[in-house]
Amino acid sequence: MICLTDKLPRVMAESVALARIKCTFAAYGNYPKIALFWVQTNEDGRVTAIISLMERTLNLYAENLNEELELFVKSQDFDLVFADKEIAEGLNLKGETFCALKAVTNGEKGNKNDINSREIYEIFKEDFSLNQLEFIADLSHRLRHDCAFCVKSESGAAVVQTAENLCLITGIAVDKTVRKKGEGSKILNEIKQNFKGEIFVYCKMEVLPFYLKNSFEKIGFCVLGRI
Repeated sequence: MICLTDKLPRVMAESVALARIKCTFAAYGNYPKIALFWVQTNEDGRVTAIISLMERTLNLYAENLNEELELFVKSQDFDLVFADKEIAEGLNLKGETFCALKAVTNGEKGNKNDINSREIYEIFKEDFSLNQLEFIADLSHRLRHDCAFCVKSESGAAVVQTAENLCLITGIAVDKTVRKKGEGSKILNEIKQNFKGEIFVYCKMEVLPFYLKNSFEKIGFCVLGRI
């Protein structure tokens, strides 16, 4: 059975899709006009899938793909689906495949939320295709509600979404003049020092060595695409 929910169940899994859902819920769980959340349970009441829908992107975490879940997903109005690779293959998603990684950290410095969202946008716009108003509005909202933090250096920055004891790195940008000179690793280390718990990230295959050399463990693949 799949039902709308205003409270996420405590499901633990090495899944970037689940991390995305949890971070979205932490920021927008009380804003049903912005984001919606569903939970699927089996006959025994055990949670088998969690789904979120925000800005026409559906995030899907599931133990396996079943007929009810597949029909539900295809009945929703969305542009893109983000899911772990096994579920994406079952849905025949056509899109980009990313490496999923995780690290565990014991940071003690505390999150840095005293950074202007516009400053971060100016750094990120060189490397990412972003809608300025949407990016600034979303980041500002998450910072105000302690659901994100930013790390900024002289030559780069990172944005990290948070949800209790996990976080998701959504972007690291480094000035082209200092790339491959250790600046990205410094920013990543700063993230680790500012968070205690599990850190998730997904990246293109060519960036995988960067995270592996910085103590991240590959946990699988995920896909962002269209049905």
